[in-house]
Amino acid sequence: MLGLNALQEKFCIEYVLHGNTIKAARNAGYCKKAVKKAEREQTKESKDNEHSLLRRQACLLLNKREIKKRIEEITNENYKDKIASKEDALKFLSNKMSDENAKDADRIRAAELILRRYPVLDDDEKDEIIFER
Repeated sequence: MLGLNALQEKFCIEYVLHGNTIKAARNAGYCKKAVKKAEREQTKESKDNEHSLLRRQACLLLNKREIKKRIEEITNENYKDKIASKEDALKFLSNKMSDENAKDADRIRAAELILRRYPVLDDDEKDEIIFER
């Protein structure tokens, strides 16, 4: 857990889920903690509203290297199975290009994308491509 306390860990998880720093801070429990701390210290912050306190707390959290690293770890854990691999993308494009029921424009675009990845033509040959219908 990279030396994070429970509140920081919860903030990281909430941030990955919602992508919103203020909502993540509120859901993690920073709201109550920040407001109580400001009231205890009797500073100018005690007069600020909850939103401002949460925004400040969230910004402080996101500037910590450990927090950034943990958010990245959680993101990678959650999405590694959901992101297509290069092989999956090439297989999809190959299938689209070979699909005779697909629109010509889609088939041509798939071929162009494959050729970007695997260029096989010289510059002289590029001008000579003619697509038959």
